[in-house]
Amino acid sequence: MISNINFKPLRTFRDIEQYFRGTRNLYQLRPNQGNYDKLSNAELIKDGWRQVVQPEFNPDTQRLGALVYDKTNDVVTREVISKTQEEIDIDNQVRLDSDSSAQKFEEDRQKGIQFFDRFLKFMQREVDKGRLTQNQADNADDILFDALLPCSYGKFKISQKRLNAIQEPSNAKLKALLDKAKQQVSDLIT
Repeated sequence: MISNINFKPLRTFRDIEQYFRGTRNLYQLRPNQGNYDKLSNAELIKDGWRQVVQPEFNPDTQRLGALVYDKTNDVVTREVISKTQEEIDIDNQVRLDSDSSAQKFEEDRQKGIQFFDRFLKFMQREVDKGRLTQNQADNADDILFDALLPCSYGKFKISQKRLNAIQEPSNAKLKALLDKAKQQVSDLIT
């Protein structure tokens, strides 16, 4: 990577050729110079070109800031900024939120949301097709909603316990819905 110390603000380029392709020589360096990218390093340095050096830093407690010219080493680098405690805490939380446990929880939650949504849509389709009356659907909601809600948080075992605690309905259609819910929640656990 290279940068030109005369450009404000400093920018990085992969190489001189990228500078010409990307900027179309907006900075008008030697506008009449052909084969600018073939100039010697000494000539390029005269025009302000410097290597970009990545500074050493601890990503747990520091972050990189703006590009700066390091006169002592005659390179372009990035300033190293100490993170605030708030930034460190946020970074730690982001790492925790993306670890394998968090990913597993999120996968289970998504499966549960999908199941919960599909089950409610199934009941609505049964009403729409005349296989379940609206009254039966309302009764099923009263019986099943609280038991199935933990699924939308990925808490399948809680739903399973709640479903198993429901007294078996006398209505055959409600019993069939309860049995279907129990089976599908059981499938989510395994």
